[in-house]
Amino acid sequence: MATTARPRRKTPVVAEPAVPSVTPPAAKRPAAKKTTMAAAPAAAKKAAVKKTAAKASAPPPVPAPAPPARKKAPATAATAKKAAGKPVPAKKTAAAKKTSAERPAPEKEVPAPKQAPAQKQAPAQKEKAENKAPSRKTPAKKAVAKQAPAKSRARRPAAPEALADTAAAALAAKQPREQLQEPPQEQPQETPSFAAAPAPAPAPVPPTGPAHSALRLIEQEAQHHLVWQPGHACPPALAEAAQARLDADGHLPPDDDAALPTLMRLAADAGHRLEVDEAVWLQLAADRDARHRLQALEAAYSDGPGSPALQALLRTTLPAFQAEGALFAVVAGRALIADERGLGKRVQAIAAATLWRRHFGVRRVLVLCTPAQRAAWQRAWSQLAGHTLSASPQVIEGPLHQRQAMWSSAAEVRILAPEALDTDAAHVAHWAPELLIVDEPQQLSGWAALQAPHALVLCGAPLAEPPALLHSIVAWLDVRREGALHALGRIQAAREQGLALPDAELERLDNDLSRLMLQRLRSEVQEQLPPLVHSERLVPLAPPQRDAHERLRAQVQQLLAGWQHCGYLSDADQWRLSAVLRDLAPACHRSDPTRADSALAEATVATLQAQLDDWAATGTRQVAMVCPGPADRALLAERLRFDAGLHWVDPGQTPPPDSEVVLRIGVPWRPRRAGRPGTAPAGQQWVHVVAQDSLELGLFDTLAWRQDTPCGPAEGSAHGSRGFLHGQRLNDWLQALSRAWMSPADPA
Repeated sequence: MATTARPRRKTPVVAEPAVPSVTPPAAKRPAAKKTTMAAAPAAAKKAAVKKTAAKASAPPPVPAPAPPARKKAPATAATAKKAAGKPVPAKKTAAAKKTSAERPAPEKEVPAPKQAPAQKQAPAQKEKAENKAPSRKTPAKKAVAKQAPAKSRARRPAAPEALADTAAAALAAKQPREQLQEPPQEQPQETPSFAAAPAPAPAPVPPTGPAHSALRLIEQEAQHHLVWQPGHACPPALAEAAQARLDADGHLPPDDDAALPTLMRLAADAGHRLEVDEAVWLQLAADRDARHRLQALEAAYSDGPGSPALQALLRTTLPAFQAEGALFAVVAGRALIADERGLGKRVQAIAAATLWRRHFGVRRVLVLCTPAQRAAWQRAWSQLAGHTLSASPQVIEGPLHQRQAMWSSAAEVRILAPEALDTDAAHVAHWAPELLIVDEPQQLSGWAALQAPHALVLCGAPLAEPPALLHSIVAWLDVRREGALHALGRIQAAREQGLALPDAELERLDNDLSRLMLQRLRSEVQEQLPPLVHSERLVPLAPPQRDAHERLRAQVQQLLAGWQHCGYLSDADQWRLSAVLRDLAPACHRSDPTRADSALAEATVATLQAQLDDWAATGTRQVAMVCPGPADRALLAERLRFDAGLHWVDPGQTPPPDSEVVLRIGVPWRPRRAGRPGTAPAGQQWVHVVAQDSLELGLFDTLAWRQDTPCGPAEGSAHGSRGFLHGQRLNDWLQALSRAWMSPADPA
C-alpha cells in the first residue's frame, strides 16, 4: 500500500503514559525545533538497519492480526531520545496547537489507529509487499522519516485506502484528545516501559432462585429438620439473625421459641416476604406442647413420682417406677413402655390416661387388645379409675347391630379387639379417639392403620430379637420424625454390620430414642417390688358352669344376709357357707360342675394355653404350673403346648427357684406367703385363672386382705382349717367373705 507524506507530530511521546494515545494529525512542531528533531541517534539507526535486514531474510509470516504499527512510532522515538540522553521537547502551547491545526490536510499523512487495510490484504499481495525490502519501513526508519522536514519527503499520490484513512484521521483531529484514546486492552505492550493493561471486570452474575425467603420442614434420614432458605433479596439484618440462631448442623432448633417470631418481625419491618410451611407450625407446636405438659406436671407433682397427689391418683398405691412410667407417657405424647413382663404396664397405662384426662382435657380413650384381654382391661379400669369416669368402660363386642348401639352411647373409654377394626372403622373414625392404647402389638393386626394425636404402646416382648417389630412401633409413634426413628435405624444398622459406634454417638442416639421409649428390667426395680405379684387371667363361663355358679352365689347371699341382719351365724350355717366356698372352684372350672373329680372344662384349658402363648411371645422361659391333682396334670401335659421349661407343682408345694411365673387354677382363700430370701426372685408373678363375673373374682380382688384370715371349717386341715370358728375369728372370716361378695358389684 502506498504511503503518504507524514507531517511532524505536535509533541513527542513521553515514556510516562501507560496507554499511548493517538496524536491529532494536524498538529506539527514549531519551525524552531526542526533542527533538533532532524535526525535520530546513530545507535538507534544502526539497530533499525539490523532489524530491517533480519525481517527481510525471514520467511513471510502467517497472516494474523497484528497490533497497529503506527502506534509504536511515538514510543520508539521518545525511548530512543531518552536512551541517548537527549532532552525531550516540552508540550506545545495552545497557540502552537492551533497553528498546526490550520495546515492543509492533503500534505500530511495521518497515522491510522489500526492497520485494518493492511490486515485485509490477500496473502499473495502481503507476501509481495514484504519481499520488497527497500520500500518496507521498520519502526526505526519510520521514526527517522517522521523527524525529517516535511519538504524533504517525496510526495506520491496516496492510495484510495490511505486517502480514506487520512480523511478519517483529519476528522478525528478536531475531536478532543481524550476521545481519541483507545481502550487499554487494545494497546500493544512491546516495551518494558509500558504497564500491563488491567483485565476487564467480569460481568455481574444475575441472581438465581426466588427473591423471598422461606422456612421449610424437610426430612433427611428419617428425621425432620427446620431449614432456613434465604432469598437473593433477603435483607442483611434478617440473614444475620437467622444465621445466628442456626445450630451446628445448619438447622433451626425447634425449642427456640423466639426464633420464628423474630424472623417474621424482621421480615415485616423490611417489607420482605417470608414463607413458613404449615408443617413447620405443626412441628413447632408439637415440641411446645410437650414442654408445656412437662411444666404443668412438674407444678402439679413437685416431688415427682413420689408426690402424695400422684400416689392418690388411682385406687391403689403406685410404686415409684409405675408413677414414673405414667408421667413419661404423658410428657412424650406418643410413647412405648417396654418394661419386662410382670411390672404392671396396664396399671401405668390407666394412670397415664387419668393424667391426660385430669390435666389436659382428653375425653376419648380407645384401648386395642386381644379378645381375651378385653374383660381384664374393663375390670382393671373400673377398679382403679372408675371413679374418674362418668360412664363405665365399654367393651365393643357382639353382633353388628349391637355394636352400632354401643357406638351411639356415651362412653369415655372404649375397648376394642382388632377383629372389629374392618367393620367398625367408620365408627372409630367418627368417634375420633384422642388417646390410643395398644396392648401387645405383636399379637394384634391392623393397629398401625389407626391414628390419634396421642398414643401409648405396651409391649413386653423382647424387642432386640425381632428388630422389625421395634422398627414398626417406633415408626408409628415417631410421626413427627423427631429423631427416635433415625436413632433406631442407626443402631440397628451398626449392629447388623458388626460396627462399634463411638461412645459419644451412641449416647446421643440413646437420648434420641429414649424420647419415646421407656424400658425397665425387673432387676432395675427389684427394691420397689413386693415379694409376690398376683394377677388374674379371666375365663368366660359356659352355660353349665354359669348355672352352677349362680346357685352357689345365691346361697352365699342368703347366709350372709342373715348374719348381717342379726349378727348371729349358727355352726350349721357356718359349715354350709364354708362348703359353698369349697365347691366354688369345681363349679367354675370342671366339665361337670357338680363333681370335683371331673375333667377340667374346655374354657379353662383354652385359657391356660392362651396364657402360655402370651408368655412365649414375651420371652418367658420358666413356668411353674400348680395342678389340683394327678389326673389334671396328666390331662394338661397332653393338651398344653409350651416349648420352654414347664414345671408341675402340687398345691402347697414351693415352685422351683428359677421359675419366672407361676400359673394356677382358681383362687386360694389365703395368699401364699413369700418364701425365704433366695427361694424366689423378687416380684415373682402368680397368675390365677379366674371365672369372669363370679364370686371367685371377688375372692381374688380381696386376696391381699386375707393374709391372716382363718379358713372355714369345710376347707380341711390341708388348707389350714381348725374346725368351727367363734368370736373374733368368726367375725373376721365373715367380714372377708362379705368384702369378696361386694367386690364385683362395687369395686370401691
